[in-house]
Parts: sequence; C-alpha cells; structure tokens
Amino acid sequence: MEIKQYYFALYSKALLEENEPSKNETVFPDNIKFYEKRFYCAHIKQSTYEICDPEELSFLAKDDESDENDYENDDITLDDGEWIENLNESKVVCTHPETGEEVNGIQYLEDNNLYYYLAETGITKFATWCNKEDIQ
Repeated sequence: MEIKQYYFALYSKALLEENEPSKNETVFPDNIKFYEKRFYCAHIKQSTYEICDPEELSFLAKDDESDENDYENDDITLDDGEWIENLNESKVVCTHPETGEEVNGIQYLEDNNLYYYLAETGITKFATWCNKEDIQ
C-alpha cells in the first residue's frame, strides 16, 4: 500500500496573561477559549489513517534530535516506512465568542484591544485531522 501524507493538529489549552494592565480597559470575555494549535504530518498508509487517532499518533512523532525511534506505543505500531513528522509549526487560535468559529487568537486580541500574551500551554485538550492549507 502507498504511503500518503495526512496532516493533523493538537490543541493545547493556552494560558494568557496581561501584557499592559494599566492600558487594558476592556473586560476579557468568559466565553472564549484560547489554544496553541501544533501541526504534524503523518506519513502513513490509508489503512493506518482509518484506525488511528491523531492524538495517539503525536506520541510517535519523529524527534528532530534523534534518528532512532521505534515508532511504537501501547496502542499503535506503524509499518515499515510509516512515520510521524513534527512540523514545528504552531499558532494561537480561539473560539470566537459570538460565532463559535475558530479564528486567529493573536488577531482576535489585537482587534479587540486586549493586551494579553501567551504565557504557557497546558496539556492537550483534543486533536483533529486537518488540511495542509490550515498550516499556512
């Protein structure tokens, strides 16, 4: 079977902190969630794609600092030639409080004159398959 490229993203809860509290006169909305969205590329067969969860696959991501990886965990074993690539790309996204749609989190903060910055990210909340274009 042919190995294809499938893209996925992990969403980790983002902790924001005030950047300029003396200038921040707006109230931060309670109904908005911010995430760090980290991208990966799975070089796998269609059959692997159909049975694997993207979050599980992220544990098999090739470590850039090590050429050795057995590509196994308790739940998934990849076939010869299959591997997971950490694209080392991420962005901050949020759910728009009015539409519920995912939008650029930094742009949302700027558009609403909210002076916050990404302080840290927490554990992964969920993962989804995505398109290569989503990474841009």
